[in-house]
Amino acid sequence: MDHTGVTQIFSTNSPPNFGQTVTIKAHMHHLASSMLQARERLQELEAEYERYRVCLSAIRRVPIEILGEIFYQVAPSRRELVNLELVYTKWREAALLSHQLWSRVDIHHPSSLEKHVYPKVAKWLGRSGCVPRILNVSEDASRPCKEGSRHCVFENATVLKLLTVGPSIGELNLYDLKGHACFQNLKRLMGAPLEEGPYRRPWDCIRSLWLNFDNGMRWTSRDAQVSHQETVFSDLPPSLEVLKLILSGANEAFEEPSTANLINFNIPSHTLEPSRAGI
Repeated sequence: MDHTGVTQIFSTNSPPNFGQTVTIKAHMHHLASSMLQARERLQELEAEYERYRVCLSAIRRVPIEILGEIFYQVAPSRRELVNLELVYTKWREAALLSHQLWSRVDIHHPSSLEKHVYPKVAKWLGRSGCVPRILNVSEDASRPCKEGSRHCVFENATVLKLLTVGPSIGELNLYDLKGHACFQNLKRLMGAPLEEGPYRRPWDCIRSLWLNFDNGMRWTSRDAQVSHQETVFSDLPPSLEVLKLILSGANEAFEEPSTANLINFNIPSHTLEPSRAGI
């Protein structure tokens, strides 16, 4: 490219003539094309450099046991845990070896849970190995549920299967129970305890039970006593070590707050044995 008369323009403030202008524009176009090619080549080099760099990443050398513990400490949600598995094979192996990741299931709105969900939930809990499993079941506190209703919020095939034929459960937390009838209905739907034998229902193996009754629930002695022989808290798991009852404040939970300390919940005496310090 002819630069005649162009270089002298750099040292002056004089405008270029027509010929110089054409020459300058042509050279600028050439430079722009070269710059574009250089940027594309730079991007290629950077991408290649990154491929080599990640090969030396320290995360590649972390043992899968440590990876599993990291996953557990960040407490991923169900969807996040599934996504972690999909990163690559080693992360999936780490997640599967960290049994604590699979030891808890939260079921919200069981009344709207579809029947085909049970195999997935059972498979999830099955990955927890020997780690004690936790099942949390909660319903929308605003959802109506009246005694005698044909559609109890806890009348769900998945929940019932998990408590009768599913994997063993170490801790069961029931939230927003609408009242004693709700809890009674859940036990009725599970059926009678199985006879002594090699198999026991998950319900019968529960060691910790948390019953959180809805704030709108009021208690009287009549409510706690279902019949002369049976109480709301009859047929609790025989292996129970911890029983937690969560009620609302005295003004909301009892019709006569001044006599709240006189209400007898009729919890069976064997459940209140001194050896069960957690109750």
